[in-house]
Amino acid sequence: NGGTVTSGSTLTINDCGSAIIFVSGTNSLLQLAGAVQFTSKNNGGASTGIVCNAGTLTSVGSSYVGNNSQSLGRNLVTVTGHGSSWINSGDITVSSLAGQPGNSLLLTTNGLVQCSSLTVGAATATPNTITANTGGILQFTAATPALTIGVGSSITMDSATLSYKGANNVNVNANLGGSGTVGAFTWLGTNTLRLDSSSATGSRTFGVTGDPRDYAGIELYNNVTMAGAITIDGANGGSLLFSNSVATNVPGIALLG
Repeated sequence: NGGTVTSGSTLTINDCGSAIIFVSGTNSLLQLAGAVQFTSKNNGGASTGIVCNAGTLTSVGSSYVGNNSQSLGRNLVTVTGHGSSWINSGDITVSSLAGQPGNSLLLTTNGLVQCSSLTVGAATATPNTITANTGGILQFTAATPALTIGVGSSITMDSATLSYKGANNVNVNANLGGSGTVGAFTWLGTNTLRLDSSSATGSRTFGVTGDPRDYAGIELYNNVTMAGAITIDGANGGSLLFSNSVATNVPGIALLG
């Protein structure tokens, strides 16, 4: 607990066996001035990253899970547990080259991953995955992040939170869109929308409807401005959370049930 490691450049885990980066414990920090790249070579090994128990990994630029012409895939990064986070200031790509199946990024049990954009399976028809489940938090720093989902690959939100931080003009209905939007994700379970230091457009009702695309709740963190009406359907499990928030909502908030 409480250990700090800093690096002034990109960190590449170029596996020749079974390489692991493990960041665990409150105030434990792996801080990079460059990106992080989890790769593997053709000896059958794989690189693994685990951030847990409120540990933090920070990186800058284009980071990868699977980025090697010799890679057989199967690289895995897991961010799990309340307070655990991977904060990447640029984009994250899971499998950047053809013939790299089985690379995956998992966000679970309130673990958070932040990036500006996402790519999964960019040049391959073999499966690679990004999954947020059981309260995992996928956080974007752009209102309309660039998203690429390759054939056979997926980004899944399963009882998770889609969050925007420091983003302007977030469309609260974006997950109802199609290709190139968060609507292209696979939606399962009961999900939540979070706005953190952001502004948003569009009106929406929050409640449990049985359709996983219908957010059950909305969370407002820090200064949030909303130009559309919010309706909380409390009779059907809808929820509204304010956290350290000064929220401005022009049309108002309606509470039902």
